[in-house]
Amino acid sequence: MVIVARSHVTKREAQAICDYAADLAGLLNMPGWRILVMEEPTQDDDEAYATIDWIDQKHTAQLRLCPSWMKLDDATRRECITHEVLHLLHARVSTVALDDAAVYMRDHDHRDWSRRVRREFELMVDHLATFMSRTFKLEEAWDRAHGRTS
Repeated sequence: MVIVARSHVTKREAQAICDYAADLAGLLNMPGWRILVMEEPTQDDDEAYATIDWIDQKHTAQLRLCPSWMKLDDATRRECITHEVLHLLHARVSTVALDDAAVYMRDHDHRDWSRRVRREFELMVDHLATFMSRTFKLEEAWDRAHGRTS
């Protein structure tokens, strides 16, 4: 797994995130995904703590972390990574619902459709992340990935 780091995230944190994301992917029965922490942070105009993009049909995802990532507390960082990895569950559906719909819709209609579908995906992922945190011992997996075991 390729891991890169800059001042906004340490190499150790990047490795721990990759390890935690791999554990989550396995838990979600998605063992073939390769999840990378990218050197470039999230965009300045992006209010998210983290974003994830995927390469269709390659099972590769690219995580970008906000410039203030290391200032966030452990629980917030864990919840962010959990949320972003859960987006991979709808990667293929997202491609069909958003990209393929562009062929059949006018630009204005497609922009509105995309906005609504993305909002619904975010709500779904939020619900799944809450379920995951209440059902599984994600704190233990996070601590294990960071070399902290009890």
